[in-house]
Amino acid sequence: MIDLILSALIYFPTESSVEVDPTVDGYRVTGELFLDQTFTGSQNTKKVAATCKDCRWLVSSYCKRESPFETISACELPTLECETGYLSGVKMRIWRQLSQLAAWEDQGIVCIGPKGPVNEKVISESIKEEVIVYLPALNPTSQPSNQALVKLPVNFLSNQPKQFGPTVIQVSGIEVELVAWPSWTWQFSNQKTLSTNQAGALYPALQITHTFNKSGTYKIEVSTKWSAQWRINDPAAASPPRLVDELVQKSAISLQIRPAWGQLTR
Repeated sequence: MIDLILSALIYFPTESSVEVDPTVDGYRVTGELFLDQTFTGSQNTKKVAATCKDCRWLVSSYCKRESPFETISACELPTLECETGYLSGVKMRIWRQLSQLAAWEDQGIVCIGPKGPVNEKVISESIKEEVIVYLPALNPTSQPSNQALVKLPVNFLSNQPKQFGPTVIQVSGIEVELVAWPSWTWQFSNQKTLSTNQAGALYPALQITHTFNKSGTYKIEVSTKWSAQWRINDPAAASPPRLVDELVQKSAISLQIRPAWGQLTR
């Protein structure tokens, strides 16, 4: 009865969220919850957790108990430390509540990393922080590479592919499949810009060109914006692709433009 009353009093927001909950010495989660290979519960629970947008979860301390709210004076269990992917974490117990007044049910144990329980927001934010190092480097070049001529087009290349992936990477201890598509913005002289989905190519394929009307040294700037989507790389936790906010890379090159001198010949 006490368990039911406490359950009813706990506030769960309507949107997907992960919040610290001192009453269980852990977290309360609304919506999707991604459980990695360390999860000891059923594959069905793992699938439900990854796809249910209105599910209610509690993530409590590891100690065995009848209810997540039960006070444990001593916990004679093996070490709490664990590994989730390439991250260190602690073992924690997963509970699920099927309805507002239902009892909380023990679903199993999982290794929780330093960012806490993993949901869509954690994965997307981690991708923005971590995945930029996986993307193909932006190393722009020009053709010719130096001392181009006034009033003749110069060819520019980003030296990046038109698609990255699909590839599997580790994000917050979870394997995800990532695919991304780039677009480029070039900044030339006189504030002229060019936005394109072309990567640039060597002559004679003139995809990205600019003609300079005066001699001098110019700084050419380019930025790559990657539109990315990801999904959990686990058949037991299959979920639809999720979008990531744009991932941005920036670079620049210096280019010398010189006059084209005429020469008389016999």
